Amino acid sequence: MGTEKQAKITLATLRRALAKGEFIYFYQPIISLESGEICAAEALLRWKHPDGSITLPDAFIPFAESTEFILDLTRDTLPHLMADLKQIHAIAPSTPIHFNVSSVVLKTHDLARLLHKNLSRNGIAPGTFQVEIVESLFMPPVPKAEETIEALVSKGIPVVLDDFSAGYTTLKILSRLPLTAIKLDLNIVQQAAISRTDFHVLRHLVSMGHQLNLKIIAEGIETEEMYDLILSTGATSAQGYYFSRPLPLPDLLVMLQNPPAWPNYPFGLEYLAQIDLVDFRRDVIRAALTIHKYSQGGIRQHAFAMLPELDYRKNRLGQWIAGIGKKWEGTPGFERLLQAHRKMHETAQDLIQAALHDEPSETIFQFIGTLSDLSNQIVGFLDEFELNGLVIHYKSPTSYD
Repeated sequence: MGTEKQAKITLATLRRALAKGEFIYFYQPIISLESGEICAAEALLRWKHPDGSITLPDAFIPFAESTEFILDLTRDTLPHLMADLKQIHAIAPSTPIHFNVSSVVLKTHDLARLLHKNLSRNGIAPGTFQVEIVESLFMPPVPKAEETIEALVSKGIPVVLDDFSAGYTTLKILSRLPLTAIKLDLNIVQQAAISRTDFHVLRHLVSMGHQLNLKIIAEGIETEEMYDLILSTGATSAQGYYFSRPLPLPDLLVMLQNPPAWPNYPFGLEYLAQIDLVDFRRDVIRAALTIHKYSQGGIRQHAFAMLPELDYRKNRLGQWIAGIGKKWEGTPGFERLLQAHRKMHETAQDLIQAALHDEPSETIFQFIGTLSDLSNQIVGFLDEFELNGLVIHYKSPTSYD
């Protein structure tokens, strides 16, 4: 793999290295916390010298950005990245590759057209190429950058917000941007393993991202302890030295041909499912009581517009059942969960209709009581699944014994 090297950085040396093809990509696997398997990889630029030594990007990217050489570097290394992707997809079709984009490029270049042209020319589906941008880009907000993000998404290229810590990104910007995922800042993730306060911050950041329908990627997982911790938060995927260091392409291809799987049980996702359930019940009851209380059309319309998804297959808990919950398919508890979940949504619809038709208060509160009873039943099923899953995970001889 070569040793790390600190080379003297000048514009001339960078240009010479680019002309000679000395900039290459290493790849760090990203692991699904739902399956324990590789679900993506992040492309990381390296400067490989003729003697085999490596200069890491921290040594040359800041200089490249300050001189805008980063524009040439991004453009001219893309063909090499596309060639790598073809080899990766030959083994692991549709595996997404994350590509870090400098804020300089995002603000000054027609990035969406450049990437789309390269992807189209190489027959690579845009959805398998995900652009990572840094959170600090939005301090202060840059309209051009937001336009570029919109353009990328319009061409089917997902955008991931990297180094997220709520330090720069206002909630308004976060909710407005068409993001696919957020990557939690490495420092927050690692501090969470030793600080109760930081763990609470981490957990709430995960919950916030979940509420915004964003995938949550945790960086910096270096130990088994940290892996167990992140499984408990509800994050959807993770990367770090515990799984793999960044690898040159041949080593990544070997890993993909013989893919490892890390024993896991993402019980944090079950806690989020319970939060989703409580949120659903609360929001339906609030809307029903508002509609029942007020006769004004405007207030009723606002309450109706704020309703959560009433289709049991499309709401967040329904998505959990169709995803992680499938682990328990075929068990009596799973069938009872399905029945209770469907019944709860039928009751929610009946409750809203009763409020819209000005049914008596007794009828409204009867539906609310039924809704709450069904919700409590579902919580019991989720608790049962959690206990069974934890027993299986922590007693696994391939994991911790």
